[in-house]
Amino acid sequence: MSGVRPTSDRVKESIFDIIGEEVTNSTVLDLFAGSGSLGIEALSRGAKKAVFVESNHKLAKVIWKNLTKTKLERQAKVICSSAANGLSKLERSNQQFSLIFLDPPYKISSREFTSLVGKIFKRLEWEGLVVLEQLKERHLLASSGFTKLKDRCYGATKVTILRKVKDENSYMSR
Repeated sequence: MSGVRPTSDRVKESIFDIIGEEVTNSTVLDLFAGSGSLGIEALSRGAKKAVFVESNHKLAKVIWKNLTKTKLERQAKVICSSAANGLSKLERSNQQFSLIFLDPPYKISSREFTSLVGKIFKRLEWEGLVVLEQLKERHLLASSGFTKLKDRCYGATKVTILRKVKDENSYMSR
């Protein structure tokens, strides 16, 4: 599908090597899910449940097909809506997550993404992780209430791992 930029196997393997055991028993939000590969990988590595938010109807169907093929559909929910509307739905049901994957389109504006940050922050449990995939030269979430654990670059892609922490050293306190 045009505009779809799936996470490469190399990047996905690296992400899961970095976050390791934190996946086990986690509750996962795969925002801007695409084919759902990150959330499905988390489920296959022991996550309790995953919610996938994808605005493209065809891709939402692909996610469900992939979940069915891997027999993980009982642990998953697919929401076909924009990231903003999906986060609003999750807020209304007061769902919290311990691990959030963010792979926004590379063309997303900083302003558009920044408008989502507060909602993302509210859906993440304390000590929860955010895995952000973005262009190497971008700095989305650079100062928005998280402690940065890692930054790794793979070609034009940068993966940033952040933790939501309640302390005076977090970005939110500055």
